[in-house]
Amino acid sequence: MQSSVGNLASLLQSVLIKNGFVGEFHVDKPTRLLNATDNSIYEVMPAAVAIPASFADLQKLISLSNQEPFKALHFCARGGGTGTNGQSLTDGIVIDFSKFMNRIVEFNPEAMSVTVEPGVILDDLNRFLQPHGLFFAPNVSTSNRATIGGMIATDAAGKGSLIYGKTADHVLGLKVLLPDGTLLNTIEDKTSDPTFNSFTTKITDLLTPLQDEITARFPPLKRPLSGYNIRQCYQNSKFDLNYLIAGSEGTLGVVGLAKLKLLAIPKFKTLMVVHYPSFVEALRDANFLIQFSPLAIEAIDEKVQKSAQTLPNWPQLAKMLNSEGKNYISNFVEFVADSKEELAAKTSKIIAALDEKQANYVVIEDNTQIAQLWSIRSLAVGLAGKMPGKRKPVAFVEDAIVPPEHLADFVADLEHELNQLKLNYAMYGHVDVGCIHVRPALDMQNSEDREEIRPITELVIKLLNKYQGILWGEHGKGYRGEFVPDVFGPVLYPVLCKIKKLFDPENRFNPGKLTSPDEKPLIRIESVPMRGEFDQHIPLATQEQFTSAMICNGNGACFNKEPNNVMCPSYKITKDRIHSPKGRAMLVKEWLRKKSSSTASDIQTKLAADEAYAALSGCLGCKGCSGKCPTQVSIPDLRTTFLNDYHKHYKKRKLRDYLLGHIEGILPTAYKLRGLWKLANRTGIAKKIGIINSPEPANLSFEDIARKHSLKYYTDANQLTKLEPNAVIIFTDSFTGTIDTQILLSSAEFIKKAGYIPYLTEPQTSGKALIVAGYIDKFKANAERLAKLFNPLFALNIPIVSLENTIALMFRDEVRKFATSFAGKVLTLAELAELLTKDKVIEAMADIGKYRLLPHCTEQALAPAEAILWQKAYAKVGINLEVKNLGCCGMAGTYGHLAENANNSSGLFELNWKKTVTDDSSVTTLASGFSCRCQADKLADIKLKHPIEVLNNLIGDFKG
Repeated sequence: MQSSVGNLASLLQSVLIKNGFVGEFHVDKPTRLLNATDNSIYEVMPAAVAIPASFADLQKLISLSNQEPFKALHFCARGGGTGTNGQSLTDGIVIDFSKFMNRIVEFNPEAMSVTVEPGVILDDLNRFLQPHGLFFAPNVSTSNRATIGGMIATDAAGKGSLIYGKTADHVLGLKVLLPDGTLLNTIEDKTSDPTFNSFTTKITDLLTPLQDEITARFPPLKRPLSGYNIRQCYQNSKFDLNYLIAGSEGTLGVVGLAKLKLLAIPKFKTLMVVHYPSFVEALRDANFLIQFSPLAIEAIDEKVQKSAQTLPNWPQLAKMLNSEGKNYISNFVEFVADSKEELAAKTSKIIAALDEKQANYVVIEDNTQIAQLWSIRSLAVGLAGKMPGKRKPVAFVEDAIVPPEHLADFVADLEHELNQLKLNYAMYGHVDVGCIHVRPALDMQNSEDREEIRPITELVIKLLNKYQGILWGEHGKGYRGEFVPDVFGPVLYPVLCKIKKLFDPENRFNPGKLTSPDEKPLIRIESVPMRGEFDQHIPLATQEQFTSAMICNGNGACFNKEPNNVMCPSYKITKDRIHSPKGRAMLVKEWLRKKSSSTASDIQTKLAADEAYAALSGCLGCKGCSGKCPTQVSIPDLRTTFLNDYHKHYKKRKLRDYLLGHIEGILPTAYKLRGLWKLANRTGIAKKIGIINSPEPANLSFEDIARKHSLKYYTDANQLTKLEPNAVIIFTDSFTGTIDTQILLSSAEFIKKAGYIPYLTEPQTSGKALIVAGYIDKFKANAERLAKLFNPLFALNIPIVSLENTIALMFRDEVRKFATSFAGKVLTLAELAELLTKDKVIEAMADIGKYRLLPHCTEQALAPAEAILWQKAYAKVGINLEVKNLGCCGMAGTYGHLAENANNSSGLFELNWKKTVTDDSSVTTLASGFSCRCQADKLADIKLKHPIEVLNNLIGDFKG
């Protein structure tokens, strides 16, 4: 069946091309594989992926598919792919709106409305609206990749729904295409449209006699029914198609355009974080907190809280929360208002009540801090996935909803039942509306654990019936649609099927979920292929070796397109999800599956390896994913492991790749022959093997600097007894020691001014190039060599500093993962500045201008505190250093030096960096990354300085 559908899909592809289809239509394995998963437990391989470029394209796709023999094909719309229940999975054809149909079509600020295509991302829309003081209110935690079309499909709600309601409450009109090509357009006045009126009449005739049954079946909740919302779509004898389409998950029609209602952005906000000894106690306070009419009340349980403490910026967050060293469970309670007076009136009441209760709480009024704290809740999905052990919290009963007054009791009962089953779990949710996200921890590669999906689901349903709740309060139904007949009951469910038949009589749109036009049984959850079924055949040792491929849970955080977000630059510039961390992880995992399969041929395995190699080759190695992915998938680490295997078994390295892998060992010799180096650059020799933008050797040599400034050398442990007591060792990597020696000089001078004695190592291999190229064995050997150099110094507490942050961070990260950790920490220059200026007095400067720091992308991901340390150092001389995170500049190590990446590299710089570095000549812009400074010089003709250069120039001697 699948092969015949695949053949039809291939035939449709050729017909579409002949008929002027402008978008893309993919039948290749990598694209299909990427669309086979979402953030659920399922994996369903589509026959093809259609990516329309416009609504006309979409109409062409549907129109042609109504011709023979294509009527056998079925379709499923997809946006951000963040669904937790397989809503957008199909073995038919996926229609992906995210790549092209993501335009804002019309904006009317006076009418407070906007018309958008379904692929527009929520955060992108709100960034566009923000200068106008407006926003689209539904606020889901996946806002940086969730699309408006997907939000309409599930009638998404999210934070603030107690006040703002759900997506359907903000839809003014929709342009909906039905499977037969019929267009239903509620954006325009359709009172004279006979087709539209016919639909309206037929649906109202079905619903009119059922009003009492609907009211009895669905008692009021803080969030009304979503999906086939027959309660809200017909009220007071008025029919609203928008409420019916919203939440129907593409089973009735495909939304091609949406007109949305906007609200004014509240001008002021306050976050109150109320601490409790346990999650259940936090939930038990729900009604007390609701009475003060906050915008939102959110909480995470003990397990998610523990995972949050592994975030790189947790120390700063804990300080804001006044919870350093504590394990509080907290309700995050936010208030908004249009005036300070209104906000104060709201918060003063709850503060007085909390004080009377002697509650433990903090009040946060700084908007930046509020955003940082809310990020804990936004990352909850991924944080839950970081729980230790083989069993991981998974989504399938994750949005149960009950009246808030029953929430604590419901959760207490559920915890008891899960504990009886000896299951771990994670919970978090919207306390204000009684919606709790429950994620039992299961090993989805274990068939016995997979068999628990149904009994756990039925257990939750039983408890929900006890507490007047419902299984789906926010995240849609997807394959859980099989429970729709029971929830709607024997009177209402047949009516849903009649509505489905009216819209989709041949069951071609997202079939098997929610309803059926002929009341046939829906797809049972255990009959849907699950990711774990495919993964279980990969040997455990292999899974541990390729951890980053295995731990990706499909949450899609890497699909964000926000320029300032450090993850993932290659996806942002290519807009191809194969070149995202999720895409790369899935392709490597598919290769591992083939490699471990007894039925896959060597040719198939080699093809899967080549497809993974092609995806990984576009990775910049910035580590944005490692620091920002909620489950901390690290594609650079995965690439290292993969390349080590790939080049041993499938394809030998090119000369260029060999040279780049060993470049650190080559550079010191090349510097001695720098005349030839410069000649090679002028004559373009490097370009002939695919290397561009080759840097020039430094004018001032390492040896000249050491001699001119009487700097001492450190070579090995034999010198330990001869070192000055206030020695600081500067580790000189080959890059800095041959290309950027000014940083070396500034660092040495700064160390001297602080009253210490700098000792230099000669330029040598750090291992960075080796690990990037996948030379694991050579990297290990180099790390062992460096350990002999470093560890004796660590034993005597002698500071060692690296001049390039990516190398200092590599010593902490890759050395730990691929070799044996050093006995201490090699400092970054910012950490050294913090250490050397601590308790020192430096005379503040006067009239020194404004300074701005653009941190390296790897710092942003792995060491966000670096920028804070530079701010502290600059504050010593009276400078308020502005920090601006821009994401990746497009150079990132060797990426920008490879000819095939030229356009993408410059495109990334244009995306965000160029405007910033050229926008204000009165500001001195600093960049901590060597790559960043090279890129600015090359593409903007601006020479940015390292923060240590400027700091060293600004200070005289320390006062004490």
